[in-house]
Parts: sequence; structure tokens; C-alpha cells
Amino acid sequence: MSKKVTKAMVDQWQKMKEKAAFYKAEEMVMRKAIVNLLSEGSEIRGKYAAENKWGTIEGVVKTNISIDDEELQAVAHRLTPAELDCIKYSPRILRSKLDLVSQNALIRKFITEKPGAPGLTFKPPKKGKK
Repeated sequence: MSKKVTKAMVDQWQKMKEKAAFYKAEEMVMRKAIVNLLSEGSEIRGKYAAENKWGTIEGVVKTNISIDDEELQAVAHRLTPAELDCIKYSPRILRSKLDLVSQNALIRKFITEKPGAPGLTFKPPKKGKK
């Protein structure tokens, strides 16, 4: 292990990660409770708000949608034009294939790469090792 990374740093990171996971879950519980009160239990998509002397709180009830692409392909020929208008295809980049393409390839001119959040894992030593 690098001499610059200390056990204390790894321990602190693990504790922060655990706290973050706990608070993220707790925040979601509270957020859902507040939105439920604002929307009076409605599951209808939309914005809901309450104004008080201490401020205005706004909540949004959302739904996530997805599509089974295989199923869609199987029945696409039976869809009406209005139903077909509901579907928008978005291009996806396959990283494994892109890595095989030259850095000078035309496709690289319209792809933007930005640094992502770094990943970090820790595996304690196997029993019997120090």
C-alpha cells in the first residue's frame, strides 16, 4: 500500500461512507414524509407546496418510466403513430467499443468526456495476514 495512504485515512473514509449512507437513507425517509403531507397522500404527479410564516416548502411527486426494449421491438409494428411518438431513442456510447476506436476518429469530435467521481473500496486483510 502507498506510504501516503494511512490506515487512519481509510478508517475515517469508511466511517464517513457509513454516515453518508445512513443520512442519505434518513433524508429520503423525511423527504417522502414531507412530500406525502404536502400532496395529502396523492400519488398524482405534480408539484405541491405549503407556505408558512417561516417559509415555503415545495415538493414534487414523480414517476419513473422505463421500457422493455425487447418487448417493444416485438410489437412495434402494431403501435399507432401516436404511440410511436411517445418513444424517443437516445444514443448510448458503449465504452468498451469506444476504447477500440482511434483517438482521431470522427466520433470523438462529438463525444464529451468528463471526470467521474472516483471509486474506492477497501478489503481488510485475509485472516492470518497483517
